[in-house]
Amino acid sequence: MRLCVLGGDGIGPEVTAAALEVLQASGLEFTPEAAQIGFGAYEQTGQSFP
Repeated sequence: MRLCVLGGDGIGPEVTAAALEVLQASGLEFTPEAAQIGFGAYEQTGQSFP
């Protein structure tokens, strides 16, 4: 299974990283695919949800 990971801004990346650790510990087989969202994405692309 492929899993889209959207960390976002603020505390989002930290919470997302912890959630990924929990999912990996569960034994679920998945491939995380990171994408940008939020202000960081806006600064780079001009869109908050590219």
